[in-house]
Parts: sequence; structure tokens; C-alpha cells
Amino acid sequence: MINRKLYIIGNGFDLHHNLKTRYSDFCEYVRENEIELYEFIDCYVNVDSDKDGLWKDFENSLGTFDHKIFYGDYDNTDPTSDKFKLSDMRGLVDELSEISETMIDRLYEALYDWLIKLVYPDKGYKTLAIDINSKYLTFNYTDTLNKLYSIPKENILHIHNSVETHGSDLIFGHGRIIEQEPLFDSEGNSNYPTSDWADAKESSKMFLAHSYKDTQAIIKENIAFFNDLIDIDEIIVLGHSLNDIDLLYFEYLHTIAYNAKWTVSYYDKSECKGMKDRLFMVGVKYNISFIKLDNLGI
Repeated sequence: MINRKLYIIGNGFDLHHNLKTRYSDFCEYVRENEIELYEFIDCYVNVDSDKDGLWKDFENSLGTFDHKIFYGDYDNTDPTSDKFKLSDMRGLVDELSEISETMIDRLYEALYDWLIKLVYPDKGYKTLAIDINSKYLTFNYTDTLNKLYSIPKENILHIHNSVETHGSDLIFGHGRIIEQEPLFDSEGNSNYPTSDWADAKESSKMFLAHSYKDTQAIIKENIAFFNDLIDIDEIIVLGHSLNDIDLLYFEYLHTIAYNAKWTVSYYDKSECKGMKDRLFMVGVKYNISFIKLDNLGI
């Protein structure tokens, strides 16, 4: 009987092959080429940074966008003034929307421009022993599997799209659910004098809304790929930290390939406990083993 494998590929796989795909690398690119975008993020997003001030968990950090501060910085209306007009609020809606749309577009354009400039090294890394005929679920936007290992493209699902196939139409963002503020308080009184106030408040959340990654919708869009994994015997995770934002994918995989053995790579052995705990969270409690990524080298 043929052993059917699914490889799950994360950013650690690209890093192993000496691609400069850390968030810190992206931060440097944005700071050097998109200073207005960099300053906008620095002002409104609480990004965890390293000792050099470079971004770490940037994608997840987008969920910390502070729409209240953003709103306050641009709200120059004064309802108590005799000169106040409702058109002032509509003007605020337009301004908040325009700034948000511009920054979202520039973020995705910067991500694309950075990725297409990546250089794929042809040496300086240890080639990994992976099965060319297996299925691959990659979270990376790069084409490393095909370029360096000649994995057939029909065997690969780029769950968040790829630069080569989708251009700048990449799926990128946080997993924070955006709660709608109620129009009325507990006593039935309106929280906003007019709908223009409500529209302005919602416009301030546009950046947060457009940088949201809907994992449930992504699974549904790729349901045929997932359903074809029902007889997978082994799931091999290479270079993925099993971070919270992607756990729903792993939970769904476990429901599909319930009896599969899990082999998870690590860079540092201290990572293993956290990854095992996260697998437990999604229901994987047996048949788990860990291997240092370099030990898979040919």
C-alpha cells in the first residue's frame, strides 16, 4: 500500500533555503521604499519589534490597528459650533475611507514588490529529502517548491495565493473578528446623533476590516483539495510554527485525516512544547513526532 503524505510548508522552509522572507526583511523594505506606509503602520498598529525595531509577527499584529486613535486624529468636527454642518461628517467619512483604501493598496503593493525581488539561491543550503509525488499545502507566497525541487504545480496548493500565479492578489492579514458597534445603547437611545456619525466610525475601521483573513472562507474555497486528503497517512509540517492565526486549517485537516501521523519540524528544540500544545488544541493528541529541519537533508 502506498503511503500518502501531505507536506505543510511554512516560512521556515523558505528561510532554510536562504530566502530573506522574514517580517523584519519586509519591514526594512517598507521603511526604505514606502516611508508614508511605514509611518502609518508605526502610528496605528502595535507591532512587536526586535532589538533593531524591525517587525516580527507583523501579519497578526495588523489586528491591533487602533481605529479609535485613527478616527480621533482626523476628526476636526465640532458639533457645538454654530458653523458645524452635517456635510462636515460626510467629509470625514470620505477622508477616513480614502486614507484607509490608499494604505491597504500600498501595503499589498509593497508586499508584492518585495516578494518579486527575492533571489532564489542555488547553493548554500541543505537540500531536503521530500517526496516529489506527495501533496503540498504551502502558506508561502513564493515558488520555492517548484523552482528548487521541481514539485509539479498541480500537487501544490498555495492556500494564500502565490506571487507567480496571482500577482499582488495575495491573502494576507490578521484573524481578529471586528465587532460592530451598536447603534443603540441598553436603554434604546441612539449612540450616534445621525447616520453620518455611524458611517464615520465604521470608516475608521476600514483598514482593520480589509486586512482581515477569513480562514473559514478560504477553506470553503479550497474544499475539493481538503476533501481529497481523507486517506492521507502522514502529515509532515516543514517550517510552520503552528501559529494561532492558522490553527483553523490544522483543525480542519485533523477532521479530514483523523488517523494520520504528524511529523513536525523545528529549528530549535525549545519550540516543540508550544507546537505540541497547539496540536492538542486542535484535537491532535497521538502519533506526533518532531524532527530538526536540517536532519531531513539529503
